Amino acid sequence: MQEIRQKTYAQTRDLRIKLMDSMQELKQLQLQKNPDKAKIDAKIKEINDLRGKLYGIAQQSREQCQSLLTQEQLAQMAQNRGKWGRGFRGGFGAGSTQ
Repeated sequence: MQEIRQKTYAQTRDLRIKLMDSMQELKQLQLQKNPDKAKIDAKIKEINDLRGKLYGIAQQSREQCQSLLTQEQLAQMAQNRGKWGRGFRGGFGAGSTQ
């Protein structure tokens, strides 16, 4: 799994940087005195396309990791899925287990 995660990180690195850059460019476009709606719409589409690519890669990585698990591990993961939520101070962690 560690190898899959490392490969996914490397595979998405440039996309994540491009996404951050595009989001900054969008902010700059929106802050102009007379914002160009066509440029803003194009930048939003670019951002959504990048997010879609990142989501697809992440989904593929999750599927690869799950394919390594036994049936028992998959069942336990499914059983625990609802028990995870927001933890202390809004961070992710164990939620109510009742």
